[in-house]
Amino acid sequence: MKILVTGAGGFVGRRLVPLLARAGHRVLGLVHRPLDSELRFWFEHRSIDILQFDLAADALQSLGDGFDAVIALAQSQHFRDFPDRAEEIFAVNVSAHLKILEWSRLTRVRHFIYASSGGIYGARARIDVAESELLAVDSPLGFYLGSKLCAEVISQNYRDFFATTAILRPFFIYGPGQRPDMLVPRLIRAVGEGRPIKLQGNNGLRINPIYVDDAAAAFAAALNLTGCRIINVAGPETATLRDIGGRIGRLMGRTAVFESATGRPSDYVANIDSARALLGEPRISLDVGLRNTIQGVRAS
Repeated sequence: MKILVTGAGGFVGRRLVPLLARAGHRVLGLVHRPLDSELRFWFEHRSIDILQFDLAADALQSLGDGFDAVIALAQSQHFRDFPDRAEEIFAVNVSAHLKILEWSRLTRVRHFIYASSGGIYGARARIDVAESELLAVDSPLGFYLGSKLCAEVISQNYRDFFATTAILRPFFIYGPGQRPDMLVPRLIRAVGEGRPIKLQGNNGLRINPIYVDDAAAAFAAALNLTGCRIINVAGPETATLRDIGGRIGRLMGRTAVFESATGRPSDYVANIDSARALLGEPRISLDVGLRNTIQGVRAS
């Protein structure tokens, strides 16, 4: 296939692009910022082309046509900067997404795969949310998650124009090279610096995070789907925040410190039966993924 990947320089994209090339696909990866040294080797791969591109401003028509698939990973990096960067978040996550869908329709793309977020379900105490669960449309999701929900609604309206319209909802992707302000890197740094991990209740929230390589593999596998699919993407193990902090401590040879507060923890746990059946079993255990991530944090 000839595949367009937006957000190719991002956390998942930089794993996905070489994965697709190794599988025999021809890939055009769009990146928002200039390539760093880690990605420059892509230029040496005959199946990968990289283009610095502003989805919110540049004309998609300049990309040409003949693409079989689009994997839309791009999102605004200012997801926490509401309301100061609200217009930019909307421009990238919603307006640019509509532009890509319309360009894909006009150029007869057959497979469209969109990276949404498991956060659009909202917190669900003691429930492993399946794709059939109602979304948190009647409570504040936060502006970023609201924009992801808007993009999902738009994608659904375009689904009849593609042989495949797949919406993947990842839950807590983690791994080496992740932004330091994301959950797992923050926990690693807290344990390393002896700072307490704050918990709601005794054990804190429950999550089933997915290692970044498994997330990339899920997006690649979605190319084999047909029809309209919505699929949760999460890891094989569910753990509380206390459990994850304790595992990090053992892997680092340190004792994790916790600080409990009153309150009911908010869980973000995905039922992944559909992902297992349609995309394959996640391969990386939580301990292996945490060990790799710790090594990445220490090397940074």
